[in-house]
Amino acid sequence: MSDLQCPAIILLLTPATAAVSDMREYRLARVLMARELAAISGAVESERVDLADAEALAARIAELADMYRGEQVAIVASAHVLCELLHLPALPAAVITLAVDSDGWQIVSK
Repeated sequence: MSDLQCPAIILLLTPATAAVSDMREYRLARVLMARELAAISGAVESERVDLADAEALAARIAELADMYRGEQVAIVASAHVLCELLHLPALPAAVITLAVDSDGWQIVSK
């Protein structure tokens, strides 16, 4: 990435990966959860938002990247929406980390 500003770090989780991840180990500026998902016990406090499809998730990531440069934000969305957005052939088994800046998205880990 050639952008001179720090990228926003977006952590993408499914309900299954969120249930087994300790999100308290991250320094999260904000946590968003798809409104249609059930609450995850033991998870950090989250804000409920509409993330019904890949288009809605992509728009939310773009919005968050502008607001949270140099910070970490977690998004919990359905596995189907994450697979559709990232063109994944299988359900993610771990947190997917994106670095997002004005040059675009880079998958840091899957």
